[in-house]
Amino acid sequence: MKVAQKAAAAGKPLLIHVGFGSHGDFSALLTKVPGIKLILAHAGFPCYDETWKVIRENKNVRVDLSAAAYVDGEITRRAVDYLGVDRCFFGTDGPYSHHEPDGTFDNGFIKRRIEALFPDADIQKRLLGANFMEFAGL
Repeated sequence: MKVAQKAAAAGKPLLIHVGFGSHGDFSALLTKVPGIKLILAHAGFPCYDETWKVIRENKNVRVDLSAAAYVDGEITRRAVDYLGVDRCFFGTDGPYSHHEPDGTFDNGFIKRRIEALFPDADIQKRLLGANFMEFAGL
């Protein structure tokens, strides 16, 4: 709670993982720390549809599109379509996500996916950095 309060006081975002059941109830944090800027990792995995409904009701919550194990092309597209391009961020989840056959981490995998799914340069710019810069106040 103290970390969330410090982040809110500084106007900086806090990235968290949503869990299952009561362990995934990030809405309690929104209530206890008004003004907190939350980024939910992995597009809000594991309960996308339920999580996305809460996100749409809270202007200070976003998702990152990281982790190839949880967020494939379909989930990426659905998240952007449902939440809007401005509520989604690029993320890699490195070094835990996509690996090359030689075992090295591929930092560009999700970037290339975003570029392929969203060929519009303005959308790419938003997803690949501008959204985060604005949200973080940078």
